[in-house]
Amino acid sequence: MAHHSPITLISPEDVVLACPLMLGYWPSSSVCAVFVDADQRVVVIMRWDHDADVVPPPMHPLTTGDTRVDAVHLVVFPPTRDVDVAPWLQAADGMVAAGIKPGHFVLAGQSGEGIVWTHALDPAEDPRVGVLRHEEVLSRSREWGLLLWEEDRDAYVGDVAPRAEVAARVRTVLARTESVTEEQRDSAIDDVRAALDRTDLSEEDIAMVGVALADVQVRDTVLWDVRQEAPTGWGATADRLAAIVAAMPESHVPAPATLLAIVRWQMGDGSRAAAAAARALACDPDYTLAVLVDRCLATGMHPSTWRAGLVTLSRSECRRAA
Repeated sequence: MAHHSPITLISPEDVVLACPLMLGYWPSSSVCAVFVDADQRVVVIMRWDHDADVVPPPMHPLTTGDTRVDAVHLVVFPPTRDVDVAPWLQAADGMVAAGIKPGHFVLAGQSGEGIVWTHALDPAEDPRVGVLRHEEVLSRSREWGLLLWEEDRDAYVGDVAPRAEVAARVRTVLARTESVTEEQRDSAIDDVRAALDRTDLSEEDIAMVGVALADVQVRDTVLWDVRQEAPTGWGATADRLAAIVAAMPESHVPAPATLLAIVRWQMGDGSRAAAAAARALACDPDYTLAVLVDRCLATGMHPSTWRAGLVTLSRSECRRAA
């Protein structure tokens, strides 16, 4: 799932390119639904495995009156060139039944020349096989301000993969690091914020962040502070949180991983947000905030909806929360 600043889709080639460029990786063996508003600006992209039942969940905001959504484009990235499109036609019917106007429905794959694609829904559409050459792909990525994609999802989300050797050393530091007390909370918040501004984090820094964020009041106040900063700085904060998550023993992963999930979700990086939430839940399936964020991501909630729900929340309320 991905959200980004508005990108307008003019052609079926735009629809095809939007999927890997906005997801951040080539969605092999997948189907992508690109939901757009009346001006063909992307609202949200969702991806399913090719053998999944592609129907929006009943509580999906796009099926419950989200006024931004006008139509949906479907792009199938089949595992082979020979693919039965009947299940995807049924999926399109399901989305139409949910009240969403159908747009382009195409198949796409990679070749030595670039990306090949063809229409798959309407027999009246041009049956030709189109080719998006490498130079066209690069030009469009620059126009949209997006990086070229990784070859698969594992490569894209790999920055939160555990680093066992570092985590073992951090665990030793954690053993001698005491929990945060009420008198220490304000300084702990400042220490975490300072750590998230540094490019090189020591094992002591990582342990300090892990212990501090395990305190809910510290975690929520740090999150509040990050939300007040310019979005242009969120990428660097997310990268440092990812490094912390990768180096953290499992006992202290849920808090920084959930914080990372929220930051990347707000950046529009739904794929890596979901990976961070999954890492948090793998370490603690009952971590409440991670469960909530994972549910929001799974139902396609737009980041702005989350922000709107917190607009009246003050820093002092985060700091005092029990």
